[in-house]
Amino acid sequence: MTIKKEPDDNIENRNVKVKISTAVLIIMSTISIIISIMTTYYSLRSDIKDVSVKADLQKQLNDLRFQNDETKINENHEWLRTLSHRINLIEQQKGIKPTE
Repeated sequence: MTIKKEPDDNIENRNVKVKISTAVLIIMSTISIIISIMTTYYSLRSDIKDVSVKADLQKQLNDLRFQNDETKINENHEWLRTLSHRINLIEQQKGIKPTE
């Protein structure tokens, strides 16, 4: 009586093929996940850089607005001082007691 090993060999071959297919599927899935994570990372990094640049530009713009407002206040203060001085001169010329 001879023992046939072909059916067992076929089962083993199928098991090996299934294991290889499973391993390939796991590797491909892992690569896909890694690529997705890397894409998200670089996208977020780019977004963070954009936000940082926008924040810097906004700060510079606010500084310019502040300087402009400060200049206007100084100009208005000088204008009021000049106006007050002229009023005092006119009052002195007309003999009116200066107002405080």
